[in-house]
Amino acid sequence: VEEAVPDKEKTVVLYCAGGVRSLMAGTTLQQMGYKNVISMTGGFGAWKGNGFPFVQPRTMSEAQAKRYSRHLLVPEVGEAGQFKLLDSRVLLIGAGGLGSPAGYYLAAAG
Repeated sequence: VEEAVPDKEKTVVLYCAGGVRSLMAGTTLQQMGYKNVISMTGGFGAWKGNGFPFVQPRTMSEAQAKRYSRHLLVPEVGEAGQFKLLDSRVLLIGAGGLGSPAGYYLAAAG
């Protein structure tokens, strides 16, 4: 902690799932000389239960990373672009015989 937050006057906000462990960690930080330590009452569970916003990071499985490895190397696509592709849907109508391979390649691309 001392490396991440060397200034002991800065505000340090702590949270855990239920608020108990962060409270104990806050006590330890105060004993270490940190002046402005805040433990989020009720933890992340209370935050979520009260309807406050949060972002859950999205990660690819090992199989997805392997399957889309070439897409991930393209700077214009990358991981964020691949997630957009994974979330998208395509409806292919009237492709006929010549469009069938194009549809197959689209589906295979993920």
